[in-house]
Amino acid sequence: MAGSDLSPPDPAATGVAIVIMGVSGCGKSTVAAMLADALGCGFVEADDHHSHANKDKMSNGVPLTDEDRLPWLESLRDTIRERLGRGEDVAVSCSALRLKYREVLRQGDVSYKPGSYGACRVK
Repeated sequence: MAGSDLSPPDPAATGVAIVIMGVSGCGKSTVAAMLADALGCGFVEADDHHSHANKDKMSNGVPLTDEDRLPWLESLRDTIRERLGRGEDVAVSCSALRLKYREVLRQGDVSYKPGSYGACRVK
């Protein structure tokens, strides 16, 4: 985060991010919040990371482009990276419907190598 005073992520930290994915209105936020409660971990709602411009577009029925989504996904990635870097577990609700969007989120694990899904701490 710009201007934050966070320590660099610790690649040896043991936190896990579980991303609950699905289309709009399928209940992913409810499920992720319930999962976070059951596991006693944090919860991140992806919609909270959208820019005002994205929220305006969506509220007017205008579909987001990949260019609109990239800063949003990067913000989520950075939030996941911060949590994992502190060794925290976190449940995340996010549509992440395309493989390339999920790849951005997986980069929240600083040790992630593309294609090494089993070892990635973003599930």
